[in-house]
Amino acid sequence: MDCYKPIDLARRFGLHPNTIRLYERLGFISPAERGENNYRCFTELQVLQLEICRNIFGFLYSNRTIRAAGYAVIRAGASRDFETGRDLALEYIHIIEEEIRRARETADLLRVWANPGEGHRGPEKRNPPPERFLSRKEAAMILGTTAETLRNWERNRLVHSELLGDKGERLYSPADMERLRIVCMLRRSGYSMSAVHRSLSLFDRGRPGEVLSGLSQPPADELLSAGDRWLEELTILKKAAENLPGLFDRMAALPQEDL
Repeated sequence: MDCYKPIDLARRFGLHPNTIRLYERLGFISPAERGENNYRCFTELQVLQLEICRNIFGFLYSNRTIRAAGYAVIRAGASRDFETGRDLALEYIHIIEEEIRRARETADLLRVWANPGEGHRGPEKRNPPPERFLSRKEAAMILGTTAETLRNWERNRLVHSELLGDKGERLYSPADMERLRIVCMLRRSGYSMSAVHRSLSLFDRGRPGEVLSGLSQPPADELLSAGDRWLEELTILKKAAENLPGLFDRMAALPQEDL
């Protein structure tokens, strides 16, 4: 059985030794065995657990839903529940794929909003069927953010639905969700709250041709590339996630002395 010190793992993964100890303390990797001198002795098990962490952490893009799914994968690996961990890894990949699908839809929406000559007429005015309305909590889950974030966007007039449910809760129509997706993408791409508000205010006043200038006049390709950057980061995240099921298979195949 190979025995690794924190410094060995730190060098292998490009981390500080204290980060290895922190991961152990947080339960991201299994506790190390202790030798007679009380020094930590990590095995191939912790090496693979760290591989899992590195394939989930360290990427520019994430959101609340993806983070929660990633932590569940890490916890399963640390608790040596390899079968559950593999299933959670597959679910994690699926969640990222769904986010990629939504990102593509949003990037297409943004291109249409930024190019009014392509025939976009703005959000539909007619009311959709009642079952298509979403609560604030449901909308937040779809967007991978929090209900409080949506409240903040409402307070800043980035979205202003007047629809209320039977219990007085705020509801969002498909047109509202279209707008929220664009707000979400622009915020994640680094545009300030005031810039997004300025841009959407121009759109609401019937001046869609000034959507770009409302964002402090970035070049058109800079705004449109915001969606492409989002998709690129998600694609990188998915590629890393696809390594996870194989890591669980490798952990399950470890000799008993490494477990």
